[in-house]
Amino acid sequence: MRTARRLPVSLCVACLLAPTASAQNPVTDAPPLLHDPVSQLLLAFPVNGLHGLDGKPWHIHASFQVLDDKKQPVDSGTLEEWWAGAEKYKIALESRRIRQTRYVLGGRIAIVGSQMEPDYPFNLMIPALQNPLPDEAWAALMTLSWQHTRMRDEELDCIVAQSPLTDTARNGSGESRYCFQQSSPAVRLSFLGATSYAYDSITQFDGRFVAQGIRIASAGKLASEVDVHVDSLDDLGPVSNADFSPPVAGAGSAEPLGIPGRVIQGNRISGKEPKYSGSARARRIQGTVVLLATIGKDGKLTDLEVVSGPPELQEPSLKAVRTWRYRPYLLNGDPVEVETQINVNFQLGR
Repeated sequence: MRTARRLPVSLCVACLLAPTASAQNPVTDAPPLLHDPVSQLLLAFPVNGLHGLDGKPWHIHASFQVLDDKKQPVDSGTLEEWWAGAEKYKIALESRRIRQTRYVLGGRIAIVGSQMEPDYPFNLMIPALQNPLPDEAWAALMTLSWQHTRMRDEELDCIVAQSPLTDTARNGSGESRYCFQQSSPAVRLSFLGATSYAYDSITQFDGRFVAQGIRIASAGKLASEVDVHVDSLDDLGPVSNADFSPPVAGAGSAEPLGIPGRVIQGNRISGKEPKYSGSARARRIQGTVVLLATIGKDGKLTDLEVVSGPPELQEPSLKAVRTWRYRPYLLNGDPVEVETQINVNFQLGR
């Protein structure tokens, strides 16, 4: 990967270092809020976050800390992304819980490091940076209205979105809110069900509002807080496909190539299906057994281990999956050894 090229000084100083939208330093050259909430979302969606910058490669580096419900740190790490299009990007995530680099090029996805899909709270950080607001298609399905609120010493105007299909008397999760700094389309606060997002120290990058600080807080079962700080946001400059291709095992790669389970499952060509044991069926045990598998260059499994799942269903899963065979996975035309996650679902008929 080439070294990221910094923006010209005239842009970098004005757009990346000095906050342009906060309670103390509001954006003054942005279009004002619109009376109609639908029109406001249509105005705000394309100018918030990093999505859709086609033909403008960028690189972002952020650090984060995860706090539990008692505000005690439980994890920390870094998130880094190199982006050159919807099908050309690389994401590196590193913390005490997970370490992986995901490569996306064209229709192919490869992972080096942990093969588990990033779960909560890691799966919230990238959407918060890239897509802090819903798009036009989503807005068309919702009932929208305005609401005034206050965050610390700042007055905010919020769009309240309610799904007409949700019975809020029994389930309030159908409501979401998106709050804007007054006289600006820059999003400052949002609520999606039990999760809130606070966007601070708003900067401008290529005409987009991007928060340098994001605080993600969740209540209920997943009560915790994630504090994200954008350390740098740069123009990436010229890139090539090689910048988004994973290293081949044995050619400078310290870890085997990982392929998401949903991708590799299409390469399966034979093998037995898992069967319930008599005792598990009698006890009506259901669930998903998660396996981590290594598939050799010839398409045969060379290693298989259980990650999680009901103990009574693990042995039937291993017994069946050991018989599975795959078409070799090709990288640059050559077969390579890969690691993947296999989910075996057990569900009793009604």
